[in-house]
Amino acid sequence: VVECSPEESIRSIAQRMNDQKRGCLPVTVCDGGHKRLVGIITDRDLACRAVAQGLDPERTEAGRCMSFPV
Repeated sequence: VVECSPEESIRSIAQRMNDQKRGCLPVTVCDGGHKRLVGIITDRDLACRAVAQGLDPERTEAGRCMSFPV
């Protein structure tokens, strides 16, 4: 499973989604040695919550744009 963290830049996520030909990635955190799903980030999230608002893709973290709860 291709996933990302809430702290990862949306630029990095968009590149990975493009490379892997995916429209979304689960957003996970490590919680006591176990991964826990905290959200999902979609290509629509990137377009509507980041690009349309003029957010800097290098400095904007996934946690700001992701959809939650899953």
